[in-house]
Amino acid sequence: MGFGRGFLLRKWRVLDAHRLGSVVIRDGILCAGQAVVDRNVAGVRGRIAGYRAARGEQDYPAELAELASGTGVLEDLSRRRRRRARLGARTGPAAPATEGIKSLAVFHISGTSGPSRSLEAELAWLAGEGRLDVVVPGPGPVEEVLGELGEMIEFSYEVLTKPRRDGLVRAMRRLRHDVQEFRGLIRARRPDLVVAITSMVPAVSIAARLERVPVLVYCGELFDRGYGVGLIRGFAGRRLIALTGRLATGIAPCSQIVARQFTGSPAKVVEVVYPPIADRYAGGDGAAFRAAHEIDAGVPVIASVGYLTEGRGQDLLIRAMPEIRAARPDARLVIAGQPFPRPQDHAYRQYLVGLVAQLKLQEAVILAGHVDAVADLYAGTDVIVNPARFNEPFGRVPFEAALAGTPSVVTRVGAIPELLRDRESALIVAREDPGALAAAVIRLLADPELAERVVAGAKAVLEQRLLPEHSLAAFQRSVAATLAD
Repeated sequence: MGFGRGFLLRKWRVLDAHRLGSVVIRDGILCAGQAVVDRNVAGVRGRIAGYRAARGEQDYPAELAELASGTGVLEDLSRRRRRRARLGARTGPAAPATEGIKSLAVFHISGTSGPSRSLEAELAWLAGEGRLDVVVPGPGPVEEVLGELGEMIEFSYEVLTKPRRDGLVRAMRRLRHDVQEFRGLIRARRPDLVVAITSMVPAVSIAARLERVPVLVYCGELFDRGYGVGLIRGFAGRRLIALTGRLATGIAPCSQIVARQFTGSPAKVVEVVYPPIADRYAGGDGAAFRAAHEIDAGVPVIASVGYLTEGRGQDLLIRAMPEIRAARPDARLVIAGQPFPRPQDHAYRQYLVGLVAQLKLQEAVILAGHVDAVADLYAGTDVIVNPARFNEPFGRVPFEAALAGTPSVVTRVGAIPELLRDRESALIVAREDPGALAAAVIRLLADPELAERVVAGAKAVLEQRLLPEHSLAAFQRSVAATLAD
């Protein structure tokens, strides 16, 4: 514990004359609280180890000012107490510590996302097999999801996205920097296995290969996106796939279509690990969801769930609403999700706001932002719609909704047709077609028997392929094969 804290204290020169006193007081209280709440003094040892491991000091950024603040200490200790209570409820009395497998898991974002939801049980298993360190590029909800499993390490690294204006030279310099940082982290933590929970941070695989540590890449990216991919981005995606295939000891794709990207690569594509769909999405409080958004019982509700980004196509669903309301004038649309922290996605949200106003749908469309109680949303919705225009690497929402008894309309993109069948487990329409989305939604609202049939079909697929025990067994086989290679 405390490794990431100590690392940043040195990395960002936090311990200068202006901040030394407040940091010592805050961290002293935190370490004392850990001794009481977590019943260990590992926070002190972890801070020392992290401080020693940090290299290449940089100027202290303004956005990290909270590190030096004395506020939030009680909140931190309260959160630790709640996490300890949840962990105790889940695992029972603590077992004696064993060395086991030492694992280092690296995420590409700190927010709650598909990988953090998909691999929660798998990473809990790894933590139970020995020691787990979880690396994230900054603070975020992932700590609440996975923080109880092991050491959370906030690290400074970049994820590959669209090419920047400063071009290839800057990208290569940053990659070289990140590789050196990850090599230092690997040397300090000495893992037996590195799990890169994305292919978008190649520095992880490069560093692991240079340090001779097996690396398993959980790949949830599909680079043939079918939308918005120019020549340069398409070429970069193919090169990244080739690089991942050469560097990784094992690859665990999230679907068959993702696995096919690695056909012919030297890496061992161990096994497809479909994301598990847990039963926590059943039994939500639909009435509470409707009350929170001032929607009366009996009013038809259509909803979408996912980050706000052009590839997810929420604008297509908004454009479908006038036709839906022509058939069902009281229908409401709830769009759950927030933009990624990128300028283009914040601009897209503003575009959605403008589109709602342009179509005079202000009374019909709710941009709900992030929704924690997703089970309540599913339970309070009549039809879930995934209007994606990009190729989905998997697409878990229709299966989650089915657990709540809610049917789905989806577009024929990426891995969607891999497990879903039209009129059997969902209604599947062509991408970029608001009219087809509207017709499918109206059909489900008007035909309860059809809605029940597609829900039953989605549940059957889930029970055959997507139960948590299926995914955990596949992940365990992937880890075993990677360590044996």
